[in-house]
Amino acid sequence: MSIMDLGDELRLSRRLTFASAMVFMASKVMVLLLFCIGFFIALLKFSELPGRVELTGKYPPKVGLDGRSHGKPHYLTTIAPFNARAKSELAPAIAHSVGGELTPSLEKSLGSVDNPGWFEPAGCRPPSDDYERVQVGEWTLNRRTLEMLTHAAKLYDGPIDILGASILRGSYLSEEDGANAIYYGGGVVDIKVTESGSNRVLYREIDRLIRALRVAGFGAWFREGEDGESPYIHAVAIGDRELSPIAQEELSGKYGYFRGYEGIRDSEPQHDSLGGPLICSWMVEEGFRASEGAHISISQPRSGDWRERLRDVAQSMITSSPSETVAFAKQLGFQGNGNEDPSNMCGPLSAAILRDAGLLPSSIGPVTDLKRYWLADPLTNGRPWALFPMDVYDLYHFDESIAKFDFTAWPLYPGDFVYAYSGRGEFSHMFVVTEVDERGRAYTVTNQKMPDGSFLVANVLLYDPTSPVAGAFRNVWTSNLAIGRTGLGGFDVLRRKGVGLSQGSAFAYTIMPGDTLDRIADHFNTSVTAILSKNMISDPRHLTVGQTIVVPVNLD
Repeated sequence: MSIMDLGDELRLSRRLTFASAMVFMASKVMVLLLFCIGFFIALLKFSELPGRVELTGKYPPKVGLDGRSHGKPHYLTTIAPFNARAKSELAPAIAHSVGGELTPSLEKSLGSVDNPGWFEPAGCRPPSDDYERVQVGEWTLNRRTLEMLTHAAKLYDGPIDILGASILRGSYLSEEDGANAIYYGGGVVDIKVTESGSNRVLYREIDRLIRALRVAGFGAWFREGEDGESPYIHAVAIGDRELSPIAQEELSGKYGYFRGYEGIRDSEPQHDSLGGPLICSWMVEEGFRASEGAHISISQPRSGDWRERLRDVAQSMITSSPSETVAFAKQLGFQGNGNEDPSNMCGPLSAAILRDAGLLPSSIGPVTDLKRYWLADPLTNGRPWALFPMDVYDLYHFDESIAKFDFTAWPLYPGDFVYAYSGRGEFSHMFVVTEVDERGRAYTVTNQKMPDGSFLVANVLLYDPTSPVAGAFRNVWTSNLAIGRTGLGGFDVLRRKGVGLSQGSAFAYTIMPGDTLDRIADHFNTSVTAILSKNMISDPRHLTVGQTIVVPVNLD
């Protein structure tokens, strides 16, 4: 090979190397460009996703007996960005839009199996389109309504016979029948909630049955019977094309189901006692979209941290003067005669806190009646514990005085309902643990007697695990004769099952109608990811009613 040939080969080699480098650089630029385009598209799609309705509050300063500032929350509706754990309980902010464009689209609402954007309530199933009229006992329904009732009966699986003897009224009635115009069309059915053969109201069944009916596709509410009529559940089939105009208004009108109200037209609007509608994917497909005018139920919120709700609701009841405390006691109305007194309102106040935080086991019946908490005594009249279902709660009793008990070894938790026995003291006392801070200090909001004999509703430190002498348990409530002593005769603690388990403990939970993974996670102070890690769940968006899952509790 000549020197010239060698030079030519070297020059060719350099050209090839340079060309290769250029190709390599061009490929890198192309990859970066594609990444930027993909990221920009993702941002656009994210901005199109639905908002998540949250509750925010402004708290004017108010100082409690614990020395901290507190205030009454003024709830405002705000829209926060959608995220992968957005709650299915967007439902209270859903309103009916017939024939309108879906915003957001169902595809965006549901997300994917790996990144669920919306969890469908367990038990949802689209109804048929069969409007053939059928007889059920003496009542006429269409087959679509009957199939929805049949599905609800399977979900409910309780003593109220919603397919037979418990049907109080059906559809397609007329003025000649003496019926309200609500019943002139199809899709409406009323169900008695009394025990078969008696007038005893099955209060503990009502919430469960309403939830089953809502999952099956009904707007459903409890109604007190009038003119001697039995109490009943009024159910209106969503999407039934033969609904009367008034029945349709009960669903989508100004004070309808999809706006978080009780659907009653001729009275003051009443907020939905169960916190708002349950939304299934088939309802979205048929034309339901977010509405700016929808009502958010404060009394029974279904999303967010229940511990924060409990704290905020309790602090909203704090008073700043004896006269304000007297007025608040009368507002609670636990005697019903205007003679309410702050000195003996501890039970009704505790129940009101749990009720307004959405933490009572039912929205209807004796457990919600503040009168039943007045002068309650587990040793004489069984109250308040007789009001609570023991399949949902654990009840603990301790003979030791609250002044001597080791709350470091057995701490109290938010939501604990405590009955302190007087013993050698001057009075027994009921209160709810409304907050436990990051240092383990437990607080309650309760009616507190002042040195001058007046009362305030105050935020009270119960105990401090880092200071053996701090808190009402160690001094004010157990040693101050002028104010009065309590808890010397021991105490009871009513606690929701699973709340007191150690961090990460496995709790076996059975899926109920309407459940979603995010709602279960909120209830047990854990995360959806933690639940998925312990269970073989193929699609976290869809749970099966009756399925048992393992929940690692108290992780957050």
